[in-house]
Amino acid sequence: MISKRLRLISGYLKNTFARRRPDYYLNYSLGRLDRMKKNNLRPGSAILDIGCGYAYPGTAIVSLEGFRVSGVDIASCFWRDGMRRKFIGNMRSLGLLRAIVETPAVWYRERQKFTEIEKHFSAKINHKALDLRTYNGKVLPIADSSFDAAISQDVLEHVNDLRLFWQEITRVLRPGGVIDMTYHNFYCPSGSHMPVIDSDPWAHVRGTGQRIRHDYLNAAWPADIVQSAEKAGIKINQLRPASFGGDVKPVNSFSDAYEGVQWCDKWDRIIMPMIEKDAERLRHLEKSGMTAHDLMHVSRWNIAGVKL
Repeated sequence: MISKRLRLISGYLKNTFARRRPDYYLNYSLGRLDRMKKNNLRPGSAILDIGCGYAYPGTAIVSLEGFRVSGVDIASCFWRDGMRRKFIGNMRSLGLLRAIVETPAVWYRERQKFTEIEKHFSAKINHKALDLRTYNGKVLPIADSSFDAAISQDVLEHVNDLRLFWQEITRVLRPGGVIDMTYHNFYCPSGSHMPVIDSDPWAHVRGTGQRIRHDYLNAAWPADIVQSAEKAGIKINQLRPASFGGDVKPVNSFSDAYEGVQWCDKWDRIIMPMIEKDAERLRHLEKSGMTAHDLMHVSRWNIAGVKL
């Protein structure tokens, strides 16, 4: 029990103070931009970044490429609003002590992220000029047929009403508008958004451990996401493990921390029977060229399509 608590505390501190590796947002965003350009989107096209986040890295990167971009999020304020406003919001939601600890750590961490983005593009981000909007997580504060594309990073797994989510995207996209989204797969070891416990890495899937942090997670299969999108009028033409820009290998949950093949095989024998019980969803997965092993091991998936 004590060791488990220590791991959770360690994970909290790492999440609060450690910067995500510098290439994370850049590589995902650059890969997405390459795919969008292949769909005839050019500088000047209108892009909607859904769930852009408090620090809106995807929105900033797309703006530096010359696209007209708007970001929406449930965040009550954004990085550009300053540390003081973030501190007040954290104090109300987290309490004074956590606000004192987390606010400056997160604010300066995100500032370093922007520095790295600007260095890559050799250009300054005009934060005040960015169109950033707060919304209720349900109805987009956007007029009908306003955008040529909708993008998101690590958002779909938090959507509690996929039907409404896709209906809203269909509403705000112009005919022929494209979607390109990457999401964090619930069924991989890091899918709980909690520190991975070596002794039971799929505890959240098996129901044997603390399932999630404070975020809502819908535990959707790829089939759930694809079918809800297609019912809303979006033709999905790509579902695959996400990769960084270009053809770099997929991001695997075990790529850095776990190298023991025997360790993986042991858990495959435990987890696979649970997954294989859902024959219909598994068949849908296999139609996309994916396997149950991919579902259990690959942390990020990419979904792309077009509004009919």
